[in-house]
Amino acid sequence: MALLQRDDLHAKQGRIDIPRVKGSIAKTSPLQPDDLRCLRAYLQTRHDDSPSLFISTRGIPLKRRSYWDLMPKHGQGAALPKSQRRFHAQRHAIAVHLLDAGADVAFVQNRSGHAHSQNTMVSMRYTTVRNRRLSIMDDWWLATQYCCPRRSTRLCGGCTMR
Repeated sequence: MALLQRDDLHAKQGRIDIPRVKGSIAKTSPLQPDDLRCLRAYLQTRHDDSPSLFISTRGIPLKRRSYWDLMPKHGQGAALPKSQRRFHAQRHAIAVHLLDAGADVAFVQNRSGHAHSQNTMVSMRYTTVRNRRLSIMDDWWLATQYCCPRRSTRLCGGCTMR
């Protein structure tokens, strides 16, 4: 966010250019209508020539450290657990929610800015969809281990439940 410039916002198209760091992929992303409305309202309150999209109350561009200082404060206000009051944690939480909602891994990779799909797959470990699949696999495994409906006896050799 500290890298965002006013020129990165394309309000008419409802898009924003996202520069990335640490090997991530720079891209253009669509903005949700409410987000676009908030950004337009914010920019109308500004009476400066700073090219930075976000500035402090003193009129200087916000630095990366400023965001890091704001996140715990606003995370507490949003009742987030202390461990979730970091941008990286929120990035993965969003990825998990998208995957839970049925989003394609390639879409989540693109939205997260991950250069490699393996980074996105880390979020798959925490999805309820995956956990439901594991539960189904656990049920199948149990069915192959026990014959009777009460699952109290091992396979008898002639069992057809395999």
